[in-house]
Amino acid sequence: MLEIQVNVRIEGEASADGPFFISGNLPQLGNWNARKVRLQQADGDLYTFNFAVEAGTLVEFKITRGSWLRQGVYGEPFEGFPPSNIAFIAEESETIDLSVINWYNQVPDRFDPVIGNLVIHRGFRSRWLRFSRRLFVWLPPSYGDTTKRFPVLYMHDGQNLFDSKTSFSIHDWKVDEVATRLIKQKKINEFIVVGIGNSKDRDEEYDWFRPLGKAYAKFMISELKPFIDRRYRTLPDAANTAIMGSSSGGMISFQLAWNYPHVFSMAGCLSPAFFVSKSKLYKVIKSDPKPLKPVKFYLDAGEYEPEFAEAADKMKAHLLKFGYREGRDLQTQLGKKQNHSEEAWARRIHIPLKFFFAR
Repeated sequence: MLEIQVNVRIEGEASADGPFFISGNLPQLGNWNARKVRLQQADGDLYTFNFAVEAGTLVEFKITRGSWLRQGVYGEPFEGFPPSNIAFIAEESETIDLSVINWYNQVPDRFDPVIGNLVIHRGFRSRWLRFSRRLFVWLPPSYGDTTKRFPVLYMHDGQNLFDSKTSFSIHDWKVDEVATRLIKQKKINEFIVVGIGNSKDRDEEYDWFRPLGKAYAKFMISELKPFIDRRYRTLPDAANTAIMGSSSGGMISFQLAWNYPHVFSMAGCLSPAFFVSKSKLYKVIKSDPKPLKPVKFYLDAGEYEPEFAEAADKMKAHLLKFGYREGRDLQTQLGKKQNHSEEAWARRIHIPLKFFFAR
């Protein structure tokens, strides 16, 4: 076993009365409970925590004051905003020295503003689903200056896409920033993004093999898409309609494009949780008499999420056997030193956007 010691100095604008907590991906770090494992005060503004791990273990953690909104903003060498997880593969016993210089809830919003025109529709109801949800519609830069129509990208977990204040993890995908930058650089064509907020039924809705998964498909195709096509200037055909998500959202994106290629011709599957549906998904695609769909598939995963990387690799192997070709209708990516998080997906989102909407 390796011994890890974390030293945390609370300084500057972060100075406050405790308690302070360490929260991470391991049981000894509280399994991401923001107020379970307390730091021990060593001296004045210095706090410590020690734990043991096996060699080769992925370690991730944050420092908090008891909630994600009150997590630490770090000084060098871990600076950045919004603050990232401290993450590393344990290879030897070591000491990690951190300085917390502020708390996330105390930093002004101007550090991470939404770029462009984001329209939010609240309380959108479906006859097929139990809960209403928010829709986050991002309009491209020239939308207000022209009468032309635009392709549409539908994305799951919509509250996590544009604004760190609505994201459950305080990190958003930065879809607005990345799309705006690529459009201004003339690397992609303009498009509309429709973010669909999730609900308490997320796990079931994001699996086509479960009853609410099929209901979610009906909602997407028979209610949401017609609403968007009526309300906004879209190019409604399949050739101009994409779908994208991460984790279970990546799985349902694949399932929807596979089963409804007349609706979606592009599917972005970031860190896809294909293993959730056990072997059902693989049996369905292998038994399909026409597995070469008129669909572009993007599959990826991070180096620090091996279960998801293995799932993406397995699906890639199947698609190659069916006749898909890398660079034509299939693209894959492994994010070096990246984990299962909005921050990691924000670092890779430019790749599927260029694959789907390249000029």
